[in-house]
Amino acid sequence: MMVMAAALCLGLAPVAPASAAEPAAEKQTVTEELGANDPQPGKGEASSQKEDAKNASAKAPAAQLQAASAAVDAQPMTQLRTKAAPSAVTVAPTVVDGKLSIPDPLPAAKFSVALTVVDATDGNKVVYNGAVENMAPGSTVLDMLKAAGFTEVADLAETAGNDRAFCLTYDSPYFLGKGYDPATGAFWTTMADGSSDNYDDAMASSPLKAGGSYQYVYGTATSFAYSDAIPDPLAKASFPAALTVFDAVDGKVVYNGAVENMAPGSTVLDMLKAAGFTEVADLAETAGNDRAFCLTYDSPYFLGKGYDPATGAFWTTMADGSSDNYDDAMASSPLKAGGSYQYVYGTETAFAYGVQGVAAPDPKPDDSAYATCKYDAAKAASLQQNLAARFSRGGAEAAIDNTTAFAAIALNDLGLGASIDGSAILASLADYEKANGAPIRAGALAKYILALTAAGVDCTRAPMGGATHNLVAEMEALISEDAMSVYDAVMILPVYGDAGYEQGSCAMSVQDLVDYLVASQQDNGLFTVSSPDSQTASQAILALIPYRSQPAVSKVIDKTVATVRAMQLPDGSFAYNPGDTQGNLDATANVVVALAALGVDPLSLVTDNGSSPLGFAIALADDDLAGYARALDEDLIGNETMASATVLLALAANQGYQKAGGAYDAYDLTAVTPPAQGEPGDEGAAKAPAAGTALAPTGDDGLGAAGAVAALALGAAACVATARRREAA
Repeated sequence: MMVMAAALCLGLAPVAPASAAEPAAEKQTVTEELGANDPQPGKGEASSQKEDAKNASAKAPAAQLQAASAAVDAQPMTQLRTKAAPSAVTVAPTVVDGKLSIPDPLPAAKFSVALTVVDATDGNKVVYNGAVENMAPGSTVLDMLKAAGFTEVADLAETAGNDRAFCLTYDSPYFLGKGYDPATGAFWTTMADGSSDNYDDAMASSPLKAGGSYQYVYGTATSFAYSDAIPDPLAKASFPAALTVFDAVDGKVVYNGAVENMAPGSTVLDMLKAAGFTEVADLAETAGNDRAFCLTYDSPYFLGKGYDPATGAFWTTMADGSSDNYDDAMASSPLKAGGSYQYVYGTETAFAYGVQGVAAPDPKPDDSAYATCKYDAAKAASLQQNLAARFSRGGAEAAIDNTTAFAAIALNDLGLGASIDGSAILASLADYEKANGAPIRAGALAKYILALTAAGVDCTRAPMGGATHNLVAEMEALISEDAMSVYDAVMILPVYGDAGYEQGSCAMSVQDLVDYLVASQQDNGLFTVSSPDSQTASQAILALIPYRSQPAVSKVIDKTVATVRAMQLPDGSFAYNPGDTQGNLDATANVVVALAALGVDPLSLVTDNGSSPLGFAIALADDDLAGYARALDEDLIGNETMASATVLLALAANQGYQKAGGAYDAYDLTAVTPPAQGEPGDEGAAKAPAAGTALAPTGDDGLGAAGAVAALALGAAACVATARRREAA
């Protein structure tokens, strides 16, 4: 859930960075013609007759811009957004004249910039001082202004009285209804990195520079410096860092990417984990796992390789391309904004991005056996729309059951919760119990609870068979330590952690269930004893995310992620079991949902040939992009409707991630669409609490409180499912 907070900036007090969502790609420029007496912006933006005055003031900008003033007006509130969780964008190596080339990944990363707008003629009024985060490569100064909450207007008069409006004059922004003042020589000086010498870099159409600072100061000063009075906002802003792990002996690029949204105070160890690496106890555990490392004297070692006395090869620890800076690249060292960190196995003591001194490795011999499955946004949209229609009211699969419960969750994620047919789901549950004999397994009932909750039904008061059922209590009655399985636990936990139900009388507490799942992890990072698989592992991740603040849970998730990510195949898919050479559609979709919840962009999971998991899902779909009948015929899947529902959830998770600009937990059902008129729950069982609002306990004495929640839900009938994001613990 996008959490909006407000920060009130008073006077020259330090302000928190004003984080902003990723700006739109398109820009519009409206230029105002200057009057005859207005100087055209240029170096210093002053007319020739004011040049002397400008030079005289340049020597003492601090006194003009940073002196405290008792008459400083209170500044307007600045909207902040929740900081995005760290995420990574990888940049694949290339081949140049038969040599391996490793590109610098930082140009592909999102970054932060500083924006400061000060009126030095009005008590040093700070109109804006903040860091604008998550700026995409290729963004312009105009994008930054809009991302910071400013609105472009047609002329200067429209900016008067509106601290968040600007107009462009010769591509330079003007604010507060103020232009050139011939009496005082004041004007809006356009600066980059504190100097009007760099005015061209701060023009609206100019490309942003990662970590750059942009100042617009009304007065006669030509330079600007941050101080205690007006602090540098980048000091509290997120930043990217580059990480490269390269085995120069084998010519293998283990990792090359930029880790985005690293918080101030983060360490090198934090970066490694954010990039998907897992710390293990000893070097032997890193063999065969490209996403594992161990620490030796605080320096990371990979691939099961240590010092080789025969060749002298070892893991050289470097920062900014040099082993002279090894101390900066130790695991416990603080990260530097925009820094680059290299770990190179060989005898090299320096590293430079670009062509390396080793031959490019031969392609994997089995790569040719895999199709290239590139992501196609248009096809993904069609597939998502068609699958959503199938599972919506009136669709062929509207009677969602325990095998297709993910479709209901996905519809809620997409804002289509009102289209879920709650009556059909309840009828499906009744049919399932009749066919399989009641009571059914707790895990199966949990899936129905999640689907019904997504439909807006309060499962503590579900109308079924002419009676009102407390399905949560019925599920809890089925739970026992002796009968518990991983397959049940991964579905039961989300009933509490994601759907928001409070636990009633149960043989296993919520913490017992968490502990059971943690203890069920196998040595290879996966789950289940007979056949550990990536699908169940991904569901375990999703079930445990609400409890990630527990160190044991966090460790389990990290280990699972490392194992699962190493199971990706060249066609973008993920293997079901370790060692499988054919991808599994259901497993692939589940992995996408789990990683998106942890802040991994689904569109960044690209293999060397350009394939991706969602590209694989599109490639396997029927020609009409409405399902997977052909894949079923070819024995590539076992259940067509289940596969379609799971793919729909993966597509919804991707949409949620892209809209949120970061981690998106598709399982989170703390906000749902109220049921349609006449649907089950419309009489008082709709579940639409605000995030963080718990439902009544699942006992008989909880009905009154549940009814109160329902009444609130009915009063908010216009609410829709909203994008949710959960910050990494």
